[in-house]
Amino acid sequence: MARVSSYVTDTDVRGTDKVLGSDTGGATKNYTIDSIGEYLTKNNVVTVAGQLAFVFEASISEAGYGEFFINNGNDGDETALSAITKMHISTKYASGDGLDEMLDEIIDDKFMIVEARNQNVKAIMTVESFLDDATEAGFTDVTVTVSEASGNLADGAVYLISKYGGGTGDGDKAYTHTQSSASSTWTVAHSLGKKPSVSIVDSSDNLIRGQVDYTDLNNLTITLSAPTSGKAYLN
Repeated sequence: MARVSSYVTDTDVRGTDKVLGSDTGGATKNYTIDSIGEYLTKNNVVTVAGQLAFVFEASISEAGYGEFFINNGNDGDETALSAITKMHISTKYASGDGLDEMLDEIIDDKFMIVEARNQNVKAIMTVESFLDDATEAGFTDVTVTVSEASGNLADGAVYLISKYGGGTGDGDKAYTHTQSSASSTWTVAHSLGKKPSVSIVDSSDNLIRGQVDYTDLNNLTITLSAPTSGKAYLN
């Protein structure tokens, strides 16, 4: 092989350009710039702090580590982001390492999802509830309400998820009320200074309905049809 310095310098770098390297077995192979970039993104090797990368799988049967599917696996390729009601997100990186704590932090209230290669494809999602997936081990079910959505999901594309505003500081404030004892009337002192939207789940994390009455900008009551324990998510 000639000296590296003898080759012409390529000033027009493209994703389809190839570099030479060795795999873990020592075999010499070509790697495209695109494939290297995709590996680094999918495995969260190079990301912005507070941001996680996941690959969208249109088929639930193909979803694995570092991936997500939507709407109980009923919607696939080219589904509009605005049509998402539930995301099923892997609790592990593509490498198999766990990311539970970081994922819980990001999906605690409101998050943004953006396609890594086309940032015009994006949406802001408000979390209504999240719990472990009952049918797919290693996934978290996140029930969402979508706003400001544009574009469609692409099978196999990489998406970046990051926390959006909400919860603390100067962003949109949120509060979680825990009702430990079963009651048909929940009294909630949230101190948010507004009339927040309210999502209610029982002790099994099932969404339930109740009547919400706002006492003032810092207090409200929830009336249920039967004594129930659980949580109320306010934002």
